[in-house]
Amino acid sequence: MWPHLHPAGVAISSWAFFAVVASLVATAIGLQRLRALSRRDDVAAPFQRTALQLEFAVVILLGGWLAAKAAHVLFEAEGHVLKDGSFAGDVFDLLRDDPLHWARLLEPGFVFYGGILGGAAVASLWLWRQGLAKTIPSLVDEAGPAVVVGAFLGRVGCFLGGCCYGVATDLPWTVHYPHTHPTAGVGVHPTQGYDMAGALLALMVWGFLMDRRRRGQWPRWPRGLSGVAALMVVAGVRLVSEVVRGDPGRGGLGPLSTSQWISAMVCVLGVAVGAVAYARFRASTPLGRTP
Repeated sequence: MWPHLHPAGVAISSWAFFAVVASLVATAIGLQRLRALSRRDDVAAPFQRTALQLEFAVVILLGGWLAAKAAHVLFEAEGHVLKDGSFAGDVFDLLRDDPLHWARLLEPGFVFYGGILGGAAVASLWLWRQGLAKTIPSLVDEAGPAVVVGAFLGRVGCFLGGCCYGVATDLPWTVHYPHTHPTAGVGVHPTQGYDMAGALLALMVWGFLMDRRRRGQWPRWPRGLSGVAALMVVAGVRLVSEVVRGDPGRGGLGPLSTSQWISAMVCVLGVAVGAVAYARFRASTPLGRTP
Protein backbone atom coordinates (compact mmCIF):
# COMPACT_ATOMS: atom_id res chain seq x y z
CA MET A 1 0.00 0.00 0.00
CA TRP A 2 1.34 3.41 -1.02
CA PRO A 3 -0.97 6.06 0.47
CA HIS A 4 1.40 8.77 -0.74
CA LEU A 5 3.48 9.14 -3.88
CA HIS A 6 6.34 11.56 -4.41
CA PRO A 7 6.42 12.72 -8.03
CA ALA A 8 9.13 15.35 -8.49
CA GLY A 9 9.86 15.08 -4.76
CA VAL A 10 6.42 16.38 -3.72
CA ALA A 11 4.27 14.19 -1.47
CA ILE A 12 0.73 13.73 -2.79
CA SER A 13 -2.06 11.35 -1.91
CA SER A 14 -1.92 8.36 -4.25
CA TRP A 15 -5.70 8.53 -4.55
CA ALA A 16 -5.59 12.20 -5.62
CA PHE A 17 -2.70 11.55 -7.99
CA PHE A 18 -4.51 8.76 -9.82
CA ALA A 19 -7.79 10.67 -9.79
CA VAL A 20 -6.07 13.49 -11.67
CA VAL A 21 -4.30 11.03 -13.98
CA ALA A 22 -7.58 9.21 -14.67
CA SER A 23 -9.31 12.49 -15.49
CA LEU A 24 -6.54 13.65 -17.83
CA VAL A 25 -6.26 10.28 -19.60
CA ALA A 26 -10.03 10.01 -19.98
CA THR A 27 -10.16 13.57 -21.33
CA ALA A 28 -7.37 12.85 -23.82
CA ILE A 29 -9.10 9.67 -25.02
CA GLY A 30 -12.41 11.52 -25.27
CA LEU A 31 -10.90 14.32 -27.34
CA GLN A 32 -9.20 11.82 -29.66
CA ARG A 33 -12.49 9.95 -30.17
CA LEU A 34 -14.33 13.22 -30.68
CA ARG A 35 -11.90 14.37 -33.37
CA ALA A 36 -12.16 11.02 -35.15
CA LEU A 37 -15.96 11.13 -34.95
CA SER A 38 -16.16 14.69 -36.31
CA ARG A 39 -14.15 13.69 -39.37
CA ARG A 40 -16.31 10.71 -40.34
CA ASP A 41 -19.80 11.55 -39.08
CA ASP A 42 -21.82 14.44 -40.51
CA VAL A 43 -23.88 14.55 -37.31
CA ALA A 44 -20.76 15.48 -35.30
CA ALA A 45 -19.18 17.76 -37.94
CA PRO A 46 -19.54 20.90 -35.74
CA PHE A 47 -16.98 19.37 -33.35
CA GLN A 48 -14.23 19.82 -35.92
CA ARG A 49 -13.47 23.15 -34.23
CA THR A 50 -10.75 22.66 -31.62
CA ALA A 51 -12.11 25.43 -29.38
CA LEU A 52 -15.50 23.73 -29.20
CA GLN A 53 -13.87 20.38 -28.37
CA LEU A 54 -11.85 21.91 -25.53
CA GLU A 55 -14.86 23.75 -24.13
CA PHE A 56 -16.85 20.52 -24.15
CA ALA A 57 -14.01 18.69 -22.37
CA VAL A 58 -13.75 21.35 -19.65
CA VAL A 59 -17.52 21.28 -19.09
CA ILE A 60 -17.52 17.50 -18.58
CA LEU A 61 -14.36 17.49 -16.46
CA LEU A 62 -15.46 20.17 -14.01
CA GLY A 63 -19.06 18.96 -13.95
CA GLY A 64 -17.96 15.40 -13.23
CA TRP A 65 -15.55 16.30 -10.42
CA LEU A 66 -18.03 18.59 -8.68
CA ALA A 67 -20.89 16.12 -9.04
CA ALA A 68 -18.74 13.26 -7.68
CA LYS A 69 -17.83 15.30 -4.61
CA ALA A 70 -21.40 16.54 -4.14
CA ALA A 71 -22.69 12.96 -4.24
CA HIS A 72 -20.15 12.02 -1.57
CA VAL A 73 -21.35 14.84 0.68
CA LEU A 74 -25.03 14.00 0.14
CA PHE A 75 -24.89 10.22 0.47
CA GLU A 76 -21.81 9.49 2.58
CA ALA A 77 -21.75 12.28 5.18
CA GLU A 78 -22.68 10.01 8.08
CA GLY A 79 -19.66 8.93 10.09
CA HIS A 80 -17.29 11.75 9.10
CA VAL A 81 -15.11 12.90 12.00
CA LEU A 82 -15.96 16.48 12.94
CA LYS A 83 -13.59 19.10 14.36
CA ASP A 84 -14.64 18.39 17.94
CA GLY A 85 -13.96 14.67 17.56
CA SER A 86 -17.61 13.65 17.26
CA PHE A 87 -19.15 11.99 14.22
CA ALA A 88 -21.51 13.49 11.65
CA GLY A 89 -25.01 12.02 11.75
CA ASP A 90 -26.07 13.47 8.40
CA VAL A 91 -25.12 15.92 5.66
CA PHE A 92 -26.25 18.91 7.74
CA ASP A 93 -23.85 18.04 10.56
CA LEU A 94 -20.99 17.76 8.07
CA LEU A 95 -21.72 21.06 6.31
CA ARG A 96 -22.24 22.95 9.58
CA ASP A 97 -18.82 21.77 10.69
CA ASP A 98 -17.13 22.15 7.28
CA PRO A 99 -19.20 24.29 4.84
CA LEU A 100 -16.60 23.89 2.07
CA HIS A 101 -16.26 20.11 2.30
CA TRP A 102 -17.90 19.81 -1.15
CA ALA A 103 -15.13 21.95 -2.68
CA ARG A 104 -12.14 19.93 -1.45
CA LEU A 105 -11.46 18.29 -4.79
CA LEU A 106 -8.02 16.89 -3.99
CA GLU A 107 -9.07 15.09 -0.82
CA PRO A 108 -10.46 11.54 -0.78
CA GLY A 109 -14.22 11.25 -0.87
CA PHE A 110 -15.89 10.95 -4.28
CA VAL A 111 -18.70 8.87 -5.74
CA PHE A 112 -17.95 7.33 -9.14
CA TYR A 113 -21.56 7.33 -10.26
CA GLY A 114 -21.97 10.92 -9.14
CA GLY A 115 -19.17 11.91 -11.50
CA ILE A 116 -20.53 9.87 -14.42
CA LEU A 117 -24.16 10.92 -14.06
CA GLY A 118 -23.32 14.52 -13.17
CA GLY A 119 -20.88 14.86 -16.04
CA ALA A 120 -23.42 13.36 -18.44
CA ALA A 121 -26.14 15.72 -17.24
CA VAL A 122 -23.95 18.81 -17.58
CA ALA A 123 -22.71 17.65 -20.99
CA SER A 124 -26.27 17.05 -22.22
CA LEU A 125 -27.35 20.51 -21.07
CA TRP A 126 -24.33 22.08 -22.80
CA LEU A 127 -25.05 20.17 -26.02
CA TRP A 128 -28.69 21.24 -25.94
CA ARG A 129 -27.76 24.89 -25.47
CA GLN A 130 -25.28 24.62 -28.35
CA GLY A 131 -27.93 23.09 -30.61
CA LEU A 132 -26.00 19.80 -30.73
CA ALA A 133 -28.43 17.49 -28.94
CA LYS A 134 -28.64 15.24 -32.01
CA THR A 135 -25.00 14.25 -31.48
CA ILE A 136 -25.68 12.63 -28.09
CA PRO A 137 -26.09 9.00 -29.31
CA SER A 138 -22.83 9.14 -31.25
CA LEU A 139 -21.04 10.80 -28.34
CA VAL A 140 -22.27 8.12 -25.93
CA ASP A 141 -20.56 5.52 -28.11
CA GLU A 142 -17.33 7.49 -28.36
CA ALA A 143 -17.30 8.16 -24.60
CA GLY A 144 -17.22 4.43 -23.82
CA PRO A 145 -13.44 3.92 -23.70
CA ALA A 146 -12.82 7.22 -21.90
CA VAL A 147 -15.25 6.31 -19.11
CA VAL A 148 -14.01 2.76 -18.54
CA VAL A 149 -10.29 3.64 -18.75
CA GLY A 150 -10.89 6.47 -16.28
CA ALA A 151 -12.73 4.07 -13.97
CA PHE A 152 -9.85 1.59 -14.20
CA LEU A 153 -7.18 4.17 -13.31
CA GLY A 154 -9.30 5.58 -10.53
CA ARG A 155 -9.53 2.16 -8.92
CA VAL A 156 -5.74 1.81 -9.16
CA GLY A 157 -5.55 4.88 -6.94
CA CYS A 158 -8.06 3.36 -4.54
CA PHE A 159 -6.01 0.17 -4.33
CA LEU A 160 -2.77 2.02 -3.62
CA GLY A 161 -4.44 4.35 -1.16
CA GLY A 162 -6.10 1.51 0.74
CA CYS A 163 -9.69 2.74 0.40
CA CYS A 164 -12.73 0.86 -0.95
CA TYR A 165 -11.37 -2.42 0.43
CA GLY A 166 -13.26 -5.67 0.88
CA VAL A 167 -14.39 -7.88 3.73
CA ALA A 168 -12.16 -10.53 5.27
CA THR A 169 -11.50 -13.65 3.22
CA ASP A 170 -9.01 -16.49 2.92
CA LEU A 171 -9.22 -16.87 -0.87
CA PRO A 172 -5.92 -17.35 -2.75
CA TRP A 173 -6.03 -13.81 -4.12
CA THR A 174 -6.62 -12.14 -0.78
CA VAL A 175 -4.88 -8.81 -0.12
CA HIS A 176 -3.13 -7.90 3.13
CA TYR A 177 -2.75 -4.25 4.03
CA PRO A 178 -0.34 -3.04 6.76
CA HIS A 179 -1.34 -3.47 10.40
CA THR A 180 -1.89 0.30 10.61
CA HIS A 181 -4.68 -0.03 8.04
CA PRO A 182 -8.30 -0.32 9.29
CA THR A 183 -8.19 -4.00 8.28
CA ALA A 184 -5.33 -4.52 10.79
CA GLY A 185 -3.48 -6.74 8.32
CA VAL A 186 -6.29 -9.26 7.94
CA GLY A 187 -6.67 -10.66 4.41
CA VAL A 188 -9.52 -9.00 2.51
CA HIS A 189 -11.18 -9.13 -0.90
CA PRO A 190 -9.38 -6.93 -3.48
CA THR A 191 -12.65 -5.25 -4.45
CA GLN A 192 -10.77 -2.51 -6.29
CA GLY A 193 -9.30 -5.22 -8.49
CA TYR A 194 -12.74 -6.64 -9.20
CA ASP A 195 -13.86 -3.22 -10.43
CA MET A 196 -10.68 -2.88 -12.51
CA ALA A 197 -11.44 -6.23 -14.14
CA GLY A 198 -14.98 -5.02 -14.79
CA ALA A 199 -13.63 -1.92 -16.53
CA LEU A 200 -11.38 -4.03 -18.76
CA LEU A 201 -14.31 -6.32 -19.60
CA ALA A 202 -16.44 -3.27 -20.43
CA LEU A 203 -13.72 -1.99 -22.76
CA MET A 204 -13.62 -5.33 -24.59
CA VAL A 205 -17.42 -5.38 -24.92
CA TRP A 206 -17.39 -1.83 -26.29
CA GLY A 207 -14.66 -2.66 -28.80
CA PHE A 208 -16.47 -5.82 -29.96
CA LEU A 209 -19.79 -4.03 -30.50
CA MET A 210 -18.26 -1.02 -32.25
CA ASP A 211 -16.19 -3.26 -34.51
CA ARG A 212 -19.22 -5.30 -35.56
CA ARG A 213 -21.24 -2.21 -36.31
CA ARG A 214 -18.50 -0.48 -38.32
CA ARG A 215 -17.83 -3.62 -40.37
CA GLY A 216 -21.49 -3.75 -41.26
CA GLN A 217 -21.93 -7.13 -39.61
CA TRP A 218 -24.57 -5.71 -37.31
CA PRO A 219 -26.09 -2.97 -39.51
CA ARG A 220 -29.14 -2.57 -37.31
CA TRP A 221 -27.17 -1.85 -34.12
CA PRO A 222 -28.14 1.76 -33.25
CA ARG A 223 -25.80 4.57 -32.29
CA GLY A 224 -25.28 4.94 -28.56
CA LEU A 225 -25.92 1.35 -27.52
CA SER A 226 -22.25 0.32 -27.52
CA GLY A 227 -21.51 3.01 -24.92
CA VAL A 228 -24.61 2.06 -22.93
CA ALA A 229 -23.56 -1.61 -22.98
CA ALA A 230 -20.09 -0.72 -21.65
CA LEU A 231 -21.59 1.25 -18.77
CA MET A 232 -23.96 -1.62 -18.01
CA VAL A 233 -21.00 -4.00 -17.70
CA VAL A 234 -19.31 -1.62 -15.24
CA ALA A 235 -22.57 -1.32 -13.30
CA GLY A 236 -23.15 -5.07 -13.26
CA VAL A 237 -19.69 -5.80 -11.88
CA ARG A 238 -20.07 -3.02 -9.30
CA LEU A 239 -23.41 -4.44 -8.22
CA VAL A 240 -21.64 -7.70 -7.35
CA SER A 241 -18.35 -6.31 -5.99
CA GLU A 242 -20.24 -4.15 -3.48
CA VAL A 243 -21.45 -7.35 -1.80
CA VAL A 244 -17.94 -7.97 -0.47
CA ARG A 245 -16.99 -4.35 0.28
CA GLY A 246 -15.83 -3.89 3.86
CA ASP A 247 -15.19 -0.17 4.22
CA PRO A 248 -17.78 1.70 6.30
CA GLY A 249 -19.64 4.93 5.55
CA ARG A 250 -20.67 4.19 1.96
CA GLY A 251 -24.30 5.11 2.42
CA GLY A 252 -27.23 2.91 1.57
CA LEU A 253 -30.91 2.16 1.83
CA GLY A 254 -32.22 -1.13 3.10
CA PRO A 255 -30.13 -4.15 2.07
CA LEU A 256 -28.25 -2.33 -0.71
CA SER A 257 -25.58 0.35 -0.72
CA THR A 258 -26.05 3.59 -2.62
CA SER A 259 -23.80 2.32 -5.41
CA GLN A 260 -25.77 -0.92 -5.67
CA TRP A 261 -29.04 0.93 -6.04
CA ILE A 262 -27.54 3.12 -8.76
CA SER A 263 -25.94 0.10 -10.45
CA ALA A 264 -29.27 -1.70 -10.52
CA MET A 265 -31.02 1.36 -11.95
CA VAL A 266 -28.31 1.78 -14.60
CA CYS A 267 -28.75 -1.85 -15.69
CA VAL A 268 -32.55 -1.61 -15.80
CA LEU A 269 -32.53 1.73 -17.62
CA GLY A 270 -29.85 0.45 -19.99
CA VAL A 271 -32.01 -2.52 -20.98
CA ALA A 272 -35.07 -0.27 -21.39
CA VAL A 273 -33.23 2.35 -23.45
CA GLY A 274 -31.63 -0.35 -25.58
CA ALA A 275 -34.95 -2.06 -26.28
CA VAL A 276 -36.69 1.19 -27.24
CA ALA A 277 -33.77 2.46 -29.33
CA TYR A 278 -33.41 -0.84 -31.16
CA ALA A 279 -37.15 -1.08 -31.87
CA ARG A 280 -37.28 2.47 -33.28
CA PHE A 281 -34.11 1.97 -35.28
CA ARG A 282 -35.35 -1.29 -36.77
CA ALA A 283 -38.67 0.29 -37.74
CA SER A 284 -37.06 3.32 -39.41
CA THR A 285 -34.00 1.83 -41.15
CA PRO A 286 -34.12 -0.44 -44.22
CA LEU A 287 -32.43 -3.81 -43.73
CA GLY A 288 -28.78 -3.74 -44.68
CA ARG A 289 -28.35 0.01 -44.41
CA THR A 290 -25.82 1.28 -41.85
CA PRO A 291 -26.32 4.97 -41.00
